Amino acid sequence: SHETHFKSPTITLDEIRSEIQAEIAARQDIQINNQSVITSNLNLQKKRSKSVTFLDELLGDDPKQQK
Repeated sequence: SHETHFKSPTITLDEIRSEIQAEIAARQDIQINNQSVITSNLNLQKKRSKSVTFLDELLGDDPKQQK
């Protein structure tokens, strides 16, 4: 008999819905955390690039710097 296929599954729609909502919330939290990490990385890169260009000017073969 095929009746077993039509019995209500052990997981209800409400449970699935709450699982999905929890998953979405978790991913949003991760995105927020990633955003702050990305911005701090950008700030680090800005600081780093300033010091790198300063070193390049000191060590570089730029004729303006040598004379």
